[in-house]
Amino acid sequence: MMADQGLQRTEIARTLGVSRPTVYKWLKAYWEEGESIFDSEKSSKPHNSPQKLGQKLWRRIVLLAWRHPENGLEWYWEKIGKSTSKTTIHNTLNPLGLGSKRKRLGNVLAAKIKSQNALEYLTRTIEQLPLFLSCYNHRDQFAEKPQTEFICIEMTQRLRLSNRYYRFLFMIDTYDMSAKVVVNDASFFNEYHYLELQTVLGQNNLQTFIGHHWLPEILTWHKFLRNQDMSLNFIKFSYIEDEFPGHFSTLTKQLEPLSIPVAVESRGTMHAAPWLRSFIDQVKNFQKDTLNKKLFFDRYERRDIRLMRCTNLLEDFLRQYNSKAIDIYPFLGESPTTYRKTAVNLIQNPQYVGTVDQLRRTSDKSQALLRRPSFSSLLANISNAANVDHEAAPVN
Repeated sequence: MMADQGLQRTEIARTLGVSRPTVYKWLKAYWEEGESIFDSEKSSKPHNSPQKLGQKLWRRIVLLAWRHPENGLEWYWEKIGKSTSKTTIHNTLNPLGLGSKRKRLGNVLAAKIKSQNALEYLTRTIEQLPLFLSCYNHRDQFAEKPQTEFICIEMTQRLRLSNRYYRFLFMIDTYDMSAKVVVNDASFFNEYHYLELQTVLGQNNLQTFIGHHWLPEILTWHKFLRNQDMSLNFIKFSYIEDEFPGHFSTLTKQLEPLSIPVAVESRGTMHAAPWLRSFIDQVKNFQKDTLNKKLFFDRYERRDIRLMRCTNLLEDFLRQYNSKAIDIYPFLGESPTTYRKTAVNLIQNPQYVGTVDQLRRTSDKSQALLRRPSFSSLLANISNAANVDHEAAPVN
């Protein structure tokens, strides 16, 4: 050997074209094992190489990591029946960018982004791991097409020092989470306004006087805020146990003339979606910081002026909400600046707010106003409606 000839380690490394640590390693092995280290049958190949995995097992490990990025190596190891080591699983996933939980979740979420420029935003928000997990687990709630599936959220705006209130019915498009709202100010209606509204419902073949209390808001949304060129799949409502299923079976039957299907889901399940909770929180903050104060100072104004002020404030709020980024769900949209699937700027001056008063004014003046039915006829209609509800199957 060159070392036996008195050559320095540096000269040996230069002659052989290798590094000095390599020379030291081989010399140490030679001193410990002798010339057996040059045996050609010996190999430095690791005993537990990932390449020894069968194609079927390799594919199962990768699919588990891709479909369940939130889980760890222990979970994958148990799912494959502990047929290989956790180190082998890690060595299999690491070259694919799925080695650590953070990289795995980040790459799976990034695959949802069609615009490559949006990847830079992922790094900024990936620290919110629990929120991402919740978003990822609720990803099936989004619609495939715009204007086809909606979530309905009802909220109330009471006026300070008054028993009057506005009722807001928010319609959220689950394609891009854009929101519109119908304002019901029927608590300010006089008898003539009330009869006008019931007449409009009757002219649209809807139940009058004993109809569901959401009928005016839904009809307003249908006539003024909805794109009727799109085929509607359903409007999803949340329920609490004491109002299901009869509460929504009645609504479903009464909306049949408008061809509006109804879907229902428990309030806890629906509100568990992070983006829906975020929207509700933003609306509540808007009510607390803006609406309560502005409407309080307008409490002595005429009804139409106060309603106009309320709708203008809601219009500004929704325009801002619908045009800004949804930071908590960055893999939802195609645009890296808005995280939405549609470009909101394409529509010039879209209408985000409708009012029941706007619906009331569409009454056909050539027809006489409906009159309140007698008490006995109301009881008969309610009894018939109850029998229909009892026979109706629950809406899924």
